[in-house]
Amino acid sequence: IDGQIVWVRIENTDSGCYSIASFKVVINPAKLFVPKQFSICDDALPNDGKALFPSATGVFGDLDSLMTGGLSGYDVIYYRNVADQNALRNPIDKTVPYENESIPFQNIQVTLIDQVTGCVSISRLTLRVEPLPNPNTSPADIEVCDNGVSKTDGIAENVNLTVNETYIRNGANPATVAFYYYNDLTLANA
Repeated sequence: IDGQIVWVRIENTDSGCYSIASFKVVINPAKLFVPKQFSICDDALPNDGKALFPSATGVFGDLDSLMTGGLSGYDVIYYRNVADQNALRNPIDKTVPYENESIPFQNIQVTLIDQVTGCVSISRLTLRVEPLPNPNTSPADIEVCDNGVSKTDGIAENVNLTVNETYIRNGANPATVAFYYYNDLTLANA
């Protein structure tokens, strides 16, 4: 029981002389870390369910914070499987990108060590690779009449940019894709 004082009798077995000492039992609670999921997009078409999870300065730094709930003072170690975690061998190297080994998700084991108490908590992290949309990328141009003020200024009003969405969607469920329109490629990629 936490805080309990335990008395110890140390006795010389030849003489019967003894001394008494005591110590307190201190139980440091291990923090409970709930399993989490982290998703990134597939890295290229066609979707193969594999992706590189960036190193510690990228995704793994974010994952450490995700796993600890933003609490500092914990070392976070990732393992591919329970056997490696139990044997404390083959941790995932957080300094290099990690490619998931199963498709489209992989459960990896997480060990969290309190830097003050040394208490160990274990949890699980699901790395999920989400498919990229697979659009048709050559829709027909949208042709409309110049209906601006001067009729020759190259400006048209009320242009329906959505007319090619069914073609572009390429069979994807309309409820699972969204369309956003930009007049600048840099903004579209931001």
